[in-house]
Amino acid sequence: RLYRSRCNSVWFRTGNFVYPLKPFDHYTETAGKNIAVVSEGGLGDMIQFVRYIPMLAEVAESITLYTPASLIPLFHDLPKNVTCVSSHSTHEI
Repeated sequence: RLYRSRCNSVWFRTGNFVYPLKPFDHYTETAGKNIAVVSEGGLGDMIQFVRYIPMLAEVAESITLYTPASLIPLFHDLPKNVTCVSSHSTHEI
């Protein structure tokens, strides 16, 4: 409960994204949809959690992965329906 409440904090809203974000609970909610995945932790967290993107890509129509620019070359082997975008760019979700 406390982890999810971070979406309401001032800290979480200080970015270049349009909020609110909705965390997903089940992969079935993503079937056939366009999904935005936003990095909110450090570089190590992003490296650890990117391993779940291929599983999500199996059911999602497309995924836009907002990640620090320095990690984009590391993620070059992700499925073709995943687009990596620098999280420091201005984009609307």
